[in-house]
This record gives sequence, C-alpha cells and structure tokens, in this order.
Amino acid sequence: MYTPEELRKKHPQFIYDSYDYSINNGDLHLKFHYRLEPDIKFEHKVTIENVADSNIQQIPDQIIENLVFHVGLTEILNYWKATCSPVILIKCGNLDSNQKKWWTEIFTNGMGEFYFTNKIDFTPKNFVTFVTEPKTHNLDFSDLKLEKNKVLIPVGGGKDSIVTIEVLKKSNYTLACFASNPVKVIEDTISTSHISQIIRARREVDPRLFELNNLEYLNGHIPISLIVGMEAVFCSLIFGFDKIAISNELSSNIGNIQYLGREINHQYSKSFFFEKGFDQYIKKYIAPQLTYFSFLRPLHEIQIARLFSTYKKYFSIFSSCNSNFLQKNLNAEKRIWCCECPKCLFVFMILYPFITRAEIKEIFGKDLYKEESLLPLVKQLIGEEKSKPLECVGTKEESLVALYLGMKKSLSENTYNQSPILVYFKEKILPKTNNLEEISHEIVESWNDAHIIPEDLEELLRKEIE
Repeated sequence: MYTPEELRKKHPQFIYDSYDYSINNGDLHLKFHYRLEPDIKFEHKVTIENVADSNIQQIPDQIIENLVFHVGLTEILNYWKATCSPVILIKCGNLDSNQKKWWTEIFTNGMGEFYFTNKIDFTPKNFVTFVTEPKTHNLDFSDLKLEKNKVLIPVGGGKDSIVTIEVLKKSNYTLACFASNPVKVIEDTISTSHISQIIRARREVDPRLFELNNLEYLNGHIPISLIVGMEAVFCSLIFGFDKIAISNELSSNIGNIQYLGREINHQYSKSFFFEKGFDQYIKKYIAPQLTYFSFLRPLHEIQIARLFSTYKKYFSIFSSCNSNFLQKNLNAEKRIWCCECPKCLFVFMILYPFITRAEIKEIFGKDLYKEESLLPLVKQLIGEEKSKPLECVGTKEESLVALYLGMKKSLSENTYNQSPILVYFKEKILPKTNNLEEISHEIVESWNDAHIIPEDLEELLRKEIE
C-alpha cells in the first residue's frame, strides 16, 4: 500500500485540462478531462436531462463557459483525493487570489474527514496549491436573466428535504425538485410531493478511478454537498431559478472530532460556515442574482422530526440510511433502513416521541429501542464516547433530549420495560444529567438567527413551528 507521501511524490501535479458540453437527444452532456502527472487520465461526465437549445441560448456564452468550468472544479475532488497531489494546475480557466483562497479552504478543512481516516497531515503551509493560467476576464452578468420567486429544492430522500418541500408548498413561489443521481427513495419522494417540475443530473465517475482504488491509492469521504450544490447552481441558471433551498439544519455546524488541532466535521459542506461562503462565492463569481440558502438552518434535528411527523404520506417511502446509495443497492426496488448504522438509530430516536408505535414499525420494520446491540452507538450519540459518529447525526444534546422524550412516552404507554436502551438511559444516564426537562423545552422550541433565509420564507417557517 502506498503512503500519502509516496503518492504525492509520485504524482506531484493534478491537472484540470479541459471541459466541453453539448446537447444530444434532449440532454446536456458535460465532460471534464483531468490528468494525474505523469500519465493517468480521467474523463468525468455529468448529464443534465431534458435541456433544450433555448435553455442554453438564453445565457451569454461566457457565463455558460464559467458555469461548466465551475462544475468541473468541484468534481476534481473525486480524483485528486487518490493522490493528494501538492499542486492543482488549472489549464482551462482562471482563479483570482480570493478564489484560490476559497478553494484551498475546501481542499483542506472541507476534506478533513478524509485526512483523518487516512491519517494524512494536511496542516503544513501549501499542502495544496492552485496554479492557473495568467489570464483574467471580467464576466458581464447584466444579460443574465433569472425569474424571481422560483425555488429549486435539492432532494435527498430523507426527512429534511421533505419538510422543506411541504412547507414551501404553502408559499407563492414556483417550486421544482432537483435530483442528483436519483435512487428510488429520491424518485418516490418527488413523486409523493406532487411537484411537477423535476430536474435530474447524473454523474459518471471514470472507471480508471476504481482501478486506482484497487491498487490501494487513497480513498474516502469528500464534501459531496458541494458537488450537488454546484450542480444545482448550474441547473438554476439554465432553467431560470433565482433561489436554491437546501435542507441543512443547525446541528450540522458541530464537528465530530479533533485531529491535528483542527475540528473535523463530517457535515462540513452542510455547515452554515460553508453555506455563507458558498452563497457569497456564487454571487461574486457565478450569478449575482442567485441565492443559495438552507431553509431549515434555524432548527434542530428534533424540531424537523416533529414537523416531519405530520407528513404521514411519506412514512412508507422515505429513508435517511446511506445504504440506499451503496453501489450494490442503486437499483433496489424498495427503500432501505439497515437499522444498524448511526443515521438509522438517530432518526429513529428523534421520530419516536412524535409518532405511534405502529408508524415506527411501518418506517423501520422494528423497534430499535429493543435492540441491545445498538447500545454502543447510543453511547456515541449521547457523548459517552470521545467522538460522535462520522455521520449526519445531531448533537449529543439532541440525542439526550430524544431519549428523554422517548422514555417519558414509553413510561406513559407501559412499554418501558420492553426497551433495553431506554432502561439503560433511565438507570445510567438520567441520574447524572441535569435539567433535561428544561433542555428539552429549549431545544424543541428554539430558533437560531444565524441563517440567510429570505425574509418572507423565514416568516413562513416560523409559523410552522409555533
């Protein structure tokens, strides 16, 4: 197996050579050409479905070129991670000093989990350096036309984007769903939402990358929400949307573990820090008229779960389990809850206080509080272990509140003794945890003002949680 140092020496430069795009059979095809010095080439493909010539012709050529270029920038992450080459040479576009700084942040702190799991020291100065051709151009955005009050909603198949959809359906905005590499849970969610316009993007990774994985090149987690976000930006412009409403909550701001003096956050590209920076980047370098914001940013996960509990038509089709996105399950005929991972357990915990036992069984197939084998995961979620799982899960306070509310519910229903996890919580955790009743009220009724939601949509969300 290669060490990171050996790979960086063997492949000193990653090169973004070129991109091209064309419309064939009603779809827009993007192709990106990369190289690992000295001789490894990649071709990455992205297809946007149902694009007409008129969609492209309405946008100035320079802006389209810039859009395609930026989609290619984000996709670099898939391939660069194989070697962590010290230099990224961009031959098909230009980045100014502020852009280089922003992308360097993405390739250092945004890849923190990848470095942690691969035991890579990413802290030296110039760990990664962006080099571009010495040319500049100023884009003229005056001819870019986006219709106002149109919102594109990226859909992931879980509860969060469902809440965003259902609340925004109460607004006067025109809505469309965006699906990147949609699997069954995503398609079923969109179908159940009855939103008529669906924009789909399909990404195709070069098989050469999998060959490198088999040769024990580096592999691991990347900030995928950035890639999906940039695809959504692209689609917003060609289909005329002026807003992108993602569905990231308050707890995604909280990291998982410390590594080399840095906080490692599995949800870095879902954090408010990233969201603000990305929105500012879009406005300065891609489309001043476009707003990228998280509609659920003021809320805790458990608040979102309470809202979701009223949308019962989705209970039989949604899933938050990552098993749905594993290569072997991409063509599965039904949604998957593995009922063994941190995400399954956490979603179970935050939904349990708000729905019936029959509904819990409809969703998960069983009562996870009866599964004593899940106790180690419970301890991670509530902070009994040093770090929370490297997954999209809430804070330890939210997990404690969920268990507390679940315990109260089970006691009232006389099911408490059937639940080893709740028994453990009541006997081992509750005695050393103060003020959970008060903390529960604070979290379930809270509102965080650190967000960039448009004012009218903020008011809409406030009314939902009152």
